[in-house]
Amino acid sequence: MENGKVPDLDPNDPIAVSYAAMIGDEPTGLSDPQLLKQRADTQHSNTIINGISRIGFMTGGKRARWVDEEIPMVLNGKAKDFITEHKDKPFFLYYPFPNIHVPRTPNRKFAGTTALGARGDVIAEMDWLVGEITQLLDSLGITKQTLIIFSSDNGPVLDDGYEDLAGKLNKDHRPAGIFRGGKYSAFEAVHECQQSFHGPVPYSPVFHPLCVHR
Repeated sequence: MENGKVPDLDPNDPIAVSYAAMIGDEPTGLSDPQLLKQRADTQHSNTIINGISRIGFMTGGKRARWVDEEIPMVLNGKAKDFITEHKDKPFFLYYPFPNIHVPRTPNRKFAGTTALGARGDVIAEMDWLVGEITQLLDSLGITKQTLIIFSSDNGPVLDDGYEDLAGKLNKDHRPAGIFRGGKYSAFEAVHECQQSFHGPVPYSPVFHPLCVHR
């Protein structure tokens, strides 16, 4: 979606989505596993788009369909265009990174660049994407006037529905650090999400509860 519309959508081929029952005759992860880039559990084994089976069923919109590996680059370009356009006045930009969430599909620029498989590769990709933003701020001369908040909405997870070998390749790495558990658990790592602040943060001797992410 962009500005309330699906880019490049053919009006004669509308998109239909269902999470209740199968619609259309598109292949699914269960009916045609040979079409998959990576297998998935039953919940993630519905309609196949770009070699990835999804949650839910979809038909239509063939001209507008996405390529997972390219989405992070497209969004990064959009974010940089927005910053450049608004560099001379205050702005707020919320910029999420979809490739950290499953399905983990690193761009070919990063595929195979780490020893942790797709999960490690998309983290390396995210690091590069952040660098693209900070380098742009530097080049525009607005870094010192810009507050960057880097955070997460939940703790780490390895196996999240797709067979991308994240658990096997993780080995001794502890993504939650000293904390127990992770996403979906009842332990502290589910909410102990690290945050990073960079920029002109006004100093105050009073601790503000908004600085805590719980």
